[in-house]
Amino acid sequence: MKEKLILSAVFAFALSLAACVQESKEQPEEEPGAQGEAPKESGTELGDRFTGTVGDFTVRVTNLADPSTIVEVEMPDFEGRKQVSVTADVTNNGTHEIDLACGLELDANILANGSSWGNVGYLERVPGNPACGEMLKPGETKQMTWVSLMPADQQPTNLSIEDTAHPDDYLQLKVR
Repeated sequence: MKEKLILSAVFAFALSLAACVQESKEQPEEEPGAQGEAPKESGTELGDRFTGTVGDFTVRVTNLADPSTIVEVEMPDFEGRKQVSVTADVTNNGTHEIDLACGLELDANILANGSSWGNVGYLERVPGNPACGEMLKPGETKQMTWVSLMPADQQPTNLSIEDTAHPDDYLQLKVR
């Protein structure tokens, strides 16, 4: 069921992207900042990274490493695979504190064109990540890096995020 919802969301996104591309071809280009509008908070491009809100969390992608070389995590040695990582600032907009590194409240996976191979274990060992038990309090923002293996010929395209307290609340943020 969840896979069908994700596929539907990806399809709807592709259709809306195609419509935006067509619309932008029909309109003359504007100077950046010509209208003086600030970017919207959710789902709006910030430079070449994206930010979005899912459930009780706002996530802003700040870095993509493809390939990455984080030696502090245990990586299985699969031939033809590479390590990739996505770093994001995570803000807790809810009323309860959560454990980003070892808790189950926020499920995030790095995707390559809709496919995911899961995160590696021991994310609390990644430099800059919170330790297990280091809680993200309401209103706070902390940096978190997720690490995954994927086929060497694939490129990370999205960070899929779900607020597990609200299983219908999920989104995919662009990472490229």
